Amino acid sequence: MSLGFGLASERQDSQYRGDIMKLSNVSSSHSELRNEQGNVLVVFSYGIPVAIRVNSQVVVNADYFRYSKTTSKHVNASFPRLRTEKADLELSNADFVQFVSLNFGGEK
Repeated sequence: MSLGFGLASERQDSQYRGDIMKLSNVSSSHSELRNEQGNVLVVFSYGIPVAIRVNSQVVVNADYFRYSKTTSKHVNASFPRLRTEKADLELSNADFVQFVSLNFGGEK
């Protein structure tokens, strides 16, 4: 899948695969998953991945991003710039899951 702005999913062997990830609970329904370098952040709302940042590019799961006020609040808390700017890319749930899998699934 070509995303047009140079994210890791354009390469078959992602440089982020195999990174150590840390899961943090921000609240009972809001979690964040980060790699140890800090350049990758996945935001979960009610256990569903709703947004990801790779370096400075933010991609949102369009099927869930505006699903509820609480989910939007979780994404905006993790990515404050989305309060005034659009995400770099909005993907359907299926494409979003594929994007996350391509960037972080499996071993190096």
